[in-house]
Amino acid sequence: MKFDWFVVPFLAGLTFVFGFCGIKFYRWIRQLSRGEKFMLKKHVFSRSLWLSVKEIFSESLLHRKIFRTHPLLGYMHASLAFGWFLLIVLGNVEVKFYSEYSVNPPYVPIFLNYFEPVTAPNFFG
Repeated sequence: MKFDWFVVPFLAGLTFVFGFCGIKFYRWIRQLSRGEKFMLKKHVFSRSLWLSVKEIFSESLLHRKIFRTHPLLGYMHASLAFGWFLLIVLGNVEVKFYSEYSVNPPYVPIFLNYFEPVTAPNFFG
């Protein structure tokens, strides 16, 4: 397993974020009434879910509404957000190609060049 002590702050932050979100989600579900829980189960995989996912994608990655009001600001936001998204996705794909394990810790795609500085060639050679 690839590990070095400098990844501990990253793992601590990731654990905090996932733990905080999990606790908030649990409390939110627990506070729902019986009827609201039934409606949530009934409508969780409906057409409106997929419309919401489309809206999240178009606004958080592409910043479609900002483009309408201020094109230059929309271009800047979309470039940064979509660039980070591609960096994360392509980093995970790169680790899948060059790692001997099918499942890796979450810090390996970020620090791949540290863990395998010479043995992991990039797409250009």
